[in-house]
Amino acid sequence: MRVLENAKEKVQKYNDYDSERVKKGKKGYNDAYHRILRARQGNPSLVNADGTVSDDSIDLVEQTMIAFDMKIFGQIDDQFKNTLKNALSTKENRALMKDLRDCTILINIETIKSDTKRLFENLSCKATLSAKWFIFGVGATKIMNFLFPELFVILDRNVKETLSIPQGRSLCFDDYWKAMDTCRRELGEWQKEIGTIEELKSLDEFPTTPIRIFDKCAFMMGRRIRSA
Repeated sequence: MRVLENAKEKVQKYNDYDSERVKKGKKGYNDAYHRILRARQGNPSLVNADGTVSDDSIDLVEQTMIAFDMKIFGQIDDQFKNTLKNALSTKENRALMKDLRDCTILINIETIKSDTKRLFENLSCKATLSAKWFIFGVGATKIMNFLFPELFVILDRNVKETLSIPQGRSLCFDDYWKAMDTCRRELGEWQKEIGTIEELKSLDEFPTTPIRIFDKCAFMMGRRIRSA
């Protein structure tokens, strides 16, 4: 267990970092993410039983993407909400999301690898969601995490650094599955060596998820490596 080692300290550093962002007039990661978690109303995901996603949830995902700097970096534009709605409304994506809606990272994730690959590739392919017509790998992982906060990991440049995934290339599914597998393995190691998942969640502000804790730890590790 490497990412979740000293998790309490890493989570606190993340929260302090986020507070400093807000003081500088930037949108808070935590505030935006808490809105995502509360919107689930006790469900594992924002996906409806038939695989659809409501307009309110799509709007919330867009606002969270903006809070997570995707508009600043020019990855999404003013048409993103409509583009995302169209992408999530395809027959294939609705079927995939219907099958995944109740899953969490604590299951045997090998059973959902094929569905995860198809959803990731559908959302990340060139010209589907990116305002720049680029491969939308990082953006796809954020969308998947915001829709399924108990299941999918965010893989940004800091987390890539932590997991020794090369920078400067388009994110592929093998990279993403490495992040998923690492998160699942480390959560299992935490349960064996340290405590329960509820005890892990108690290290963060409420509401939170095991994946959110992993993300905060990996994010801060990556920032430290990149600044060294």
